[in-house]
Amino acid sequence: MPDPASSASVAWRDYPRCIAGAARVRTHRDLLDWLQGDFRSFLPHDVLLAAWGDYGAGERFLIHDILSPHERARTQNVQPQEINETLRALYAAWCAAGRLPVIDPPRVAKMGGEQWPAVLGGYVEIVPAMLVHGHSDKRHQYDCLYVALRWQGKFAEQDRETMLVLTPVVDAALRQVELLASQRLAAAEISGREIPALSDREREVLHWVMVGKTNVEIGLILQISEFTVKNHLKRIFSKLAVSNRAQAVGKLRSIGGL
Repeated sequence: MPDPASSASVAWRDYPRCIAGAARVRTHRDLLDWLQGDFRSFLPHDVLLAAWGDYGAGERFLIHDILSPHERARTQNVQPQEINETLRALYAAWCAAGRLPVIDPPRVAKMGGEQWPAVLGGYVEIVPAMLVHGHSDKRHQYDCLYVALRWQGKFAEQDRETMLVLTPVVDAALRQVELLASQRLAAAEISGREIPALSDREREVLHWVMVGKTNVEIGLILQISEFTVKNHLKRIFSKLAVSNRAQAVGKLRSIGGL
């Protein structure tokens, strides 16, 4: 635990209050408020990335969460293919560091500013300071990765110690929050449930259907015509043996995909 005599240390006498706040988390809003409140008093940061799943099994087996007060930098605004390469590089850096907190992994820091707008929904155009740590879920056989990002100032050695102490608390808080619609299909696949085979583009279309976008909006997001979106939906409906959006969502829910 960080030395309480250090001028840079937070008041660790407030640690029980931080733990109690994490225990009260029930929703994504609760989680964000806790991270930006009690947790941030111990570890100042701008955005927290979370990822879990199988880091070596392809795009479909890794789930991400972006916990940010900035509307553009949110989970539902970032597709897996835009962030997974970065998350895998961060995971590899954590493993190379002996699964201990690591500051500014060189390989990821050298990706350049052009990578981060995609990773964070276009919110920022510079490479942030990074503090990376993980938590191993032995029961479900996968690792959860947590990445604190900061745009002003660097993380210090003391922050590594703080991350080491508080990561299990963050992990426990996150597990109390229901998955977002955009995360549930990937979660079902990680769990090994039988999901009808969909192409990458069909999965993209279905992702935006699940978060409530119209055909026109999906076309604009994916830069395809509304007609093409409708054709993708027809194929999705055929594969799921349904006839409309509501039935598709219901079908996926019934087999564990939602």
